[in-house]
Amino acid sequence: MHRMLSFILALSATSLVTAQDGGLSGPIWGEGPTETGSGGSADAGTEPSTAQKVASPSSDSGGSTATKINGRTSSSTAILATDTVDLYEIRISSPTVFEVNTNGSTFDTVLFLFRKSINANGVPEAYPVAMNDNAGVAGNVSGYSQIKNTVSPTGGSSIPNLTAGTYYLGVAKSGAVPLRCGIDPTYGALFTYTAGSTQLVLPSANQGNLKLCEWNLAAAGGEYTINLVGGVTVPRSSTCVSAPVLGQGTFSFGNAGTADDSEDRRIGLFNICGISGGWLANPTWFRVAPCNGELTVRICPTNTAANIYGFVLYRGSCGNLEPIGCGSSASASGCARGAEGTFTVEQCDDLYVAFGPLAFTSPASVVTSPGAIVIQCAPTPVCPATADINGDGTVSGDDLALLLASWGT
Repeated sequence: MHRMLSFILALSATSLVTAQDGGLSGPIWGEGPTETGSGGSADAGTEPSTAQKVASPSSDSGGSTATKINGRTSSSTAILATDTVDLYEIRISSPTVFEVNTNGSTFDTVLFLFRKSINANGVPEAYPVAMNDNAGVAGNVSGYSQIKNTVSPTGGSSIPNLTAGTYYLGVAKSGAVPLRCGIDPTYGALFTYTAGSTQLVLPSANQGNLKLCEWNLAAAGGEYTINLVGGVTVPRSSTCVSAPVLGQGTFSFGNAGTADDSEDRRIGLFNICGISGGWLANPTWFRVAPCNGELTVRICPTNTAANIYGFVLYRGSCGNLEPIGCGSSASASGCARGAEGTFTVEQCDDLYVAFGPLAFTSPASVVTSPGAIVIQCAPTPVCPATADINGDGTVSGDDLALLLASWGT
């Protein structure tokens, strides 16, 4: 049974910590936690179920403008180098100005846009919308790609029926081909193009009804940049499945929680934290990078008029989460309206944090705030203190010699 930490609602008299700009403060998304930008999981997958969702705690409830995705595919030609395609889940908010390109990448890229759909079993699927191999612009000698929705004065557009919503954006080396699902040996291509073409390619009527299943001819690439020129926003990570991974550091967050607190989004705190009648209002989510030892999480809002903020730490997977602890406002050093907690965790734990303003009244009148997320990991020592046999404060060859000399005695 894991020990639960309760919220202590008494306000601290200490001054607020000033929120620092961290990796989540800007509109740049990094594929991995150590990339320049928002930081997602370690790798973007190749299919809808493993696509990396571009969502961030730093975004307000309406989303923030996205400008860039930095990432990498395998640059090796080894047989086991299978990371040759990266797929991102993005939100297109303004279809009429939608444009993405890979200018600045280190290899000849190809871009694919797919429409996201959820089937009757709740499983995400991807259907082809548009693609481009080489941007047809002057001076494109590096083979960068571009998908742009050009709208004519009469209302027509180069990508017909492109609407606001959720899509998948795929990047690979030129020549890669997405394939449909099928039981016959020859899978059908979702797009028909010739490597090196500068055309914006749309699927045929038949191809448009085929869902993504496999990739063919995907080869080694390297470092890439996807410039999000227009029409793409980064939504707030308001669900478990949209949670990005955060490692050690200080990260800024937007106005987590919303004033129009909705019951279907609340996290009740009685059974989890022992707080009667309290809940987290429209919480924001993030995952915690692996830690083996003492994990400390601090949530610190900057608005002194805001509700007290709290959080719940979970272990498991989305849809199967076990709450293992809550933040305490009493231990939030230097942050009067925040919460902090330290937990013993293991390297293989999948950890999620839901945080937001704490509410008690219904309908809730929630005052939200931007602020800072602080994550620290104090790893468990590899060598226990007893390994210092001679007591000189270090573990060295002298200790090993003493151990061998006493072996069997």
